[in-house]
Amino acid sequence: MVTSHNFSRSPVEEVMFRFCSENGQSVEEVFPSPYPGWEKIRNQIIHSLELTANNKITTDCILKYTDVFLLTTGDIPGNLILIAPMVPVDIRSLIVQGPVSEINIAGSIENLVINVRYEQNNDKMILVFKASNKDQFTFSRDEMLVWFDTARENIHRIFDAIVTSKLINRVS
Repeated sequence: MVTSHNFSRSPVEEVMFRFCSENGQSVEEVFPSPYPGWEKIRNQIIHSLELTANNKITTDCILKYTDVFLLTTGDIPGNLILIAPMVPVDIRSLIVQGPVSEINIAGSIENLVINVRYEQNNDKMILVFKASNKDQFTFSRDEMLVWFDTARENIHRIFDAIVTSKLINRVS
């Protein structure tokens, strides 16, 4: 299990999870800032699974973290994160340059992909980490919880790999 960052000022602006039950019912929950911690989010996922999935197969999983960092004079957002060079070529794809840049990274388990997008919005840099299942895939309730735990760990590790110490120092 990946440990928490324990930033004094968390950059997390929002966390969202979503899944669909076998009958097509979509469940989505959004946690706005301040970041409540993974344990609270995980407990809500468990609660939602118990109420909705009822041990039925579920699909279309998403876990999304939106982080916001304040920019200072002279900051170049592309220099504050290390997306392409730090991610091995064999697990990355779809690099888009321009006002919005993104990359897709294969997750550590089958059928998990992490999309990392960053953009500048006035005096802020917005980083979005979105884990999703790349194909239609079915999960039992227990498998789905493992998927969400793994997605969170993958997002956490990618954050650690690409966010520069300059940005980390601003929230530590």
